[in-house]
Amino acid sequence: MVNKVAQDKSRARFKTPEAGVERPRDVFLATVDAIAGPLVARGFKYARSGPHLTRRTNHVTSKAMFGSSNLNVPGELVSLHITLQAHDSELGK
Repeated sequence: MVNKVAQDKSRARFKTPEAGVERPRDVFLATVDAIAGPLVARGFKYARSGPHLTRRTNHVTSKAMFGSSNLNVPGELVSLHITLQAHDSELGK
């Protein structure tokens, strides 16, 4: 695992982007937009800056947060992390 991370870090740092290759950020945001679309139709609010989705139903707030890595390699590797959160205000009392 450590060896794999070291290889990815080396490629991310030293690989020069080729002409016409999409930037990892553009790929990441396009993927998050594709995930968010169906969820917006189900009542979630999408904030592209962040990016995250939220929905409040009665006393429960649901949130999905998206993240990536600084080790992304243009044209090769884009990491996507999804964190889900649910907060029930009734249980919190």
